[in-house]
Amino acid sequence: MSKSTSSFVGTWQKVTIDECSRLYPDILQFTADQLYSSQAAPDQEFTLWDVGEYKVVSDREVKISAANDALLTYQYSLVDDRLTFQDANHCEFQYRKLP
Repeated sequence: MSKSTSSFVGTWQKVTIDECSRLYPDILQFTADQLYSSQAAPDQEFTLWDVGEYKVVSDREVKISAANDALLTYQYSLVDDRLTFQDANHCEFQYRKLP
């Protein structure tokens, strides 16, 4: 497991609440074997990420499989316990790592 992948491993809670981030789940769990699962907020009808695979491509880019099985590329930054993503539409949203 690469250092970048190990940095993703764990459970994350979304801290950004705005219109564009509503497509993304409230809780994410990344595993060491490059799989993820998610939990939607109670008021979310759809999330772009449900369960699937992820691959850290570089120290700035990750690919995540979407609900429609497309493999989407995101820019990311990881600082302390904050993981920030930016999608192709320039929507930026952030997660906090849970203990």
